[in-house]
Amino acid sequence: MVVDPLCPLCGESDECTLHMLVKCREAKMIWYISPLRLEVERYDGETFHDWCCSVRKIFKEVAWWDIFWSIAWGVWLKRNRWCFEGKRYEMSEVIHRAVGIVGEFEQAQAISNINPPPPAFDVSWKPPMEGVIKINSDAAVFSPSGVGLGGVMHDYVGDVVVSTCLKLEGKFEVDVVEALAMRHALNI
Repeated sequence: MVVDPLCPLCGESDECTLHMLVKCREAKMIWYISPLRLEVERYDGETFHDWCCSVRKIFKEVAWWDIFWSIAWGVWLKRNRWCFEGKRYEMSEVIHRAVGIVGEFEQAQAISNINPPPPAFDVSWKPPMEGVIKINSDAAVFSPSGVGLGGVMHDYVGDVVVSTCLKLEGKFEVDVVEALAMRHALNI
């Protein structure tokens, strides 16, 4: 596949990850006018990874890096929108969306810290109330074809009143087999 190596946004240099996300004229401007005020030329690196490591020596705050990665993603989306849709994102739109995403994430984190998670369900088996029979059913799928259906009925003390099993030939989807097991247990 023949691909033009020139950057589709500026046409001034071969496109690589470092150029696309950092060195391209518009990318540089986005980094500079963003809340990070990043002057990309002040940092060294032959690759995007090396360049990020150089930046990391100066900036350590997690919140700063949240915005950094969101802006990098925005620059990537801007490039792709131009290459694949022929549409432009304005630099201000890239920055606004990036900062907005970080703000939404921080707000969601704050809400999740205020509202504790719902209590876990008690998954231990409990007998039914007096006068009621509780039915538990299950199914198994055998290879190459065939299924097993089973059921157990308990009274209010927890004693087994009835148990049943049945083998059927054929191929069935798992949810169908589970439904067949419950139907078989109810019929018994």
